[in-house]
Amino acid sequence: MANEEKDRERVWCGRELAPDNSGKLCFLCADKLDSAQESLLIVKTKASVLNEIVRLVKETHSYDIPEIIALPIVGGNRRYLEWIDREVK
Repeated sequence: MANEEKDRERVWCGRELAPDNSGKLCFLCADKLDSAQESLLIVKTKASVLNEIVRLVKETHSYDIPEIIALPIVGGNRRYLEWIDREVK
């Protein structure tokens, strides 16, 4: 997602954590236990563009209901956070 030219101003940094052999996800689906190999994508952006990020993920994801959650940043390296604020449009 962060590689698309049109999305670069909304996503300052994205990181995909690819599964290794121990990265199997187990979940309940239609009342039965299932498993799959998945990657975790962490997107660092601002709340002001969250709705657009959610829309982009839903458009491109293969799941009917992709896991999309937003976590607040409650602190961190001030210079890093200022940089994100300047770079994300």
